[in-house]
Amino acid sequence: RTVTQRWVERPGSDPVVSAPTARSVSKDKSSTAHPHRAPSTEKSALHPQLISWKRLGCECLVLLLLISWILTLSALFASRFSECRIQNTPQNRGRHVNIHAWGGILQWQIGSNGILFVSRQRAPALNATFHIEWQGKEWFCLRDLASLKLVEVVPPPAAEAWMLRTKHYGCSTAVQLFALQGRSLFSKAIGGFINVRDLEHLRAHGDAQPWQPLHRETKGTRIFVEEIPTAMNEVAELERRLLELIAKIEGRRPEPSKNPPPRGSASPPATRTD
Repeated sequence: RTVTQRWVERPGSDPVVSAPTARSVSKDKSSTAHPHRAPSTEKSALHPQLISWKRLGCECLVLLLLISWILTLSALFASRFSECRIQNTPQNRGRHVNIHAWGGILQWQIGSNGILFVSRQRAPALNATFHIEWQGKEWFCLRDLASLKLVEVVPPPAAEAWMLRTKHYGCSTAVQLFALQGRSLFSKAIGGFINVRDLEHLRAHGDAQPWQPLHRETKGTRIFVEEIPTAMNEVAELERRLLELIAKIEGRRPEPSKNPPPRGSASPPATRTD
């Protein structure tokens, strides 16, 4: 509290200090309490609004876009990594398929030497690469539609051990039998899953030496089976090619006679047909 004093000089006397009046004290008090009264605009600046509706709307919009982006990615990965299960039903017999790995990025292909590999580029020759031929309720063979040969795993200790290749036409051995377990392809002869190595090679072993069959699913073993719609003319064309192949093989390897002539007996004379 400040008190102002006034000096009053009278003629012929010493200056006398007059006592402050109530009005002057209250006026001085109000002036000292509020030396600079702030305008109304400065008052609003000192106390801003707690909620900015414009900013809240922008944040809600960004949140909705983020949620939609996450849902889209979830749907995409769910479709890529869906369970690859094939049931042995009449409508699923003889399906034309392509096989993809690493979430559909890589596709199984067959080289000119018959060795299988994976590539980012789609095979340009045929719409489908393999034909599924069931051998019972669980196992099936994969036939290459280009060469009509079957895919098989080369067991060790051969030179091409652990590789996948196409060589024979008949599905008669365990090296040609596969099954879908979970999301991966299982080889009956090796007793393990088919694995993608270095984003290029298809092998029937794991990722660490010494090479051993892979008994658990990994990112490299998971596949995506793409079914190709097949028209009736394509099915008839495949059957025609298989029949021609059988006739060609039988023509090169004639069946022996069921009743060969007894040893020592004279053979019948040859007859001329011309």
